[in-house]
Order: sequence, then structure tokens, then C-alpha cells
Amino acid sequence: MTKLIDIHTQGKTKGIERKPINPELVKKYVFANSENLSEIQWNLIESEFSDIWNNKLGRGGYFYWDEITTWIFESLRQKKILIEFERVDKVVNLILEYIDENGGFLE
Repeated sequence: MTKLIDIHTQGKTKGIERKPINPELVKKYVFANSENLSEIQWNLIESEFSDIWNNKLGRGGYFYWDEITTWIFESLRQKKILIEFERVDKVVNLILEYIDENGGFLE
């Protein structure tokens, strides 16, 4: 099942107060829940995630959970950066999971 994410609303949504997410806490969460993730891989994936989140999705909009992985993977591939899709998918899902669980949005 593909999950639709709504980042358009930044107020209270379904009883969850939206709040800024601390990037260091996101990083700690991802590293605690992944195996063999290097700092370089994290920096590359996180940089693409941030770029897409801020510039493609903007401060509002809708996207499907699995779309962002594909966008990041393709962006890295176009830059000749080879990180396996499964690793990108795992990291992106952990980032989105953290954001979803903590009721936040990235600024």
C-alpha cells in the first residue's frame, strides 16, 4: 500500500501538533535503525532529500511515500553517484518514518 503524505498543512492535523524537526535527531534515528550506512552515503542521500523536500515539494503539497525515494535515486544517478536503490529506500523511509512519528515538518 502506498502512503499519501500531506505536507500542505502545518497546523494541527488529526490531533498531532506539527513542529520543526531537528536534523541531528533525524540522523541519529536513521543511523540507529540502519546497518552499514556510511557518513558519506548519509550526507549524499540527506542532501538530495533536503533539496527535493525544500525545492520540489515546497512548503506544501502532496506526494506518495515511495515517490521521494525514486526522485532521490534518479537525482543521485544523474550525478553519477551510485548508491543501491535499496539503501536509498531504507534511509528515505526512515527519515519519513521519523517525521511522521514525531508530527513534524522540516524547515
